[in-house]
Amino acid sequence: MAATTAHTFLEVSSGGWAAIAAWVGLLLLAAAAIVAFFQLRLGQRLREEQAQPYVAISMEPTEPDPNAVDLIVKNYGATAAREVEISFDPPLKSSLAPEDVKVPSIIHTLVPGQEWTTLWDTAIHRKDSGLPEHYTATITFKDMRGNQLGPYTFDLDWNQIIDRGWIVTYGMHALATAIREIRDEYKHRGDRSYSHVLVYSGDERDRRERERWEQVTKEQEQEQQERDTPEQSSD
Repeated sequence: MAATTAHTFLEVSSGGWAAIAAWVGLLLLAAAAIVAFFQLRLGQRLREEQAQPYVAISMEPTEPDPNAVDLIVKNYGATAAREVEISFDPPLKSSLAPEDVKVPSIIHTLVPGQEWTTLWDTAIHRKDSGLPEHYTATITFKDMRGNQLGPYTFDLDWNQIIDRGWIVTYGMHALATAIREIRDEYKHRGDRSYSHVLVYSGDERDRRERERWEQVTKEQEQEQQERDTPEQSSD
C-alpha cells in the first residue's frame, strides 16, 4: 500500500493553513461586529444628544430700546426641559431698583424654543453705578426621562454691553407710542376742543390740479396770442 505525502508550506501543512484561515475569518468577523457595535452606540448617543433639551442664559438688548438689556433663559434643545434651576454669583443687581433682580429659583418646564425673560438694567444707568460688571450663571435641568443635565455655567459680562454702539430703529413700538401720545393729547384738550381732519383722494386731487394748470396754461397762451396779433384797422 502506497504512503500519502502531506503538502507543506513554511513548514505548515495544508490542514494547518485551513485552520489558520478559519481563525482569521473569525477574528475579522469579530472585529467587524465590534466596529458595528460601537457605530451603533455612537449613533444612538448622537440621537440622544440631539433629542436632549439645552437651556442657556444670556443678556440681550431689548428690541424697542437697545439701551435696555433683558436677562433671557431659553431652551434651545429639541425636547422639553424640566425642573430648570438657576443660580447667580454674585446675586443679580440692577441700577433701576435697590433689591435683587427677581429670577425664579426653578422653572418647572421650558418647551423647545420657549424662553423666560425679564428686564435686567440699562447700559446708561449701569455705567457709573458701581455695580458688579461680571456674573456667573449656573443652570441644571432634567430631560424628559428625568436624567439630570448640567451644571452648565455661563458668563454674563456688562463690559461687552456698556461700551457698544447701536442704531435706533422705529418699529411698531414707536408707532404705538406715537398713537398713545395723540390719544393723551386729545384727552388733555377735553370735550370743548375740536379738531378738523381733512381726508381726500390723492388721485382725485392730482386730477383736479392737473386740469386747473392746463386751464391756466391755455388762458395764458390765448392772451399771448392776442398780444402778438396786430389789430386790423377798418377803412
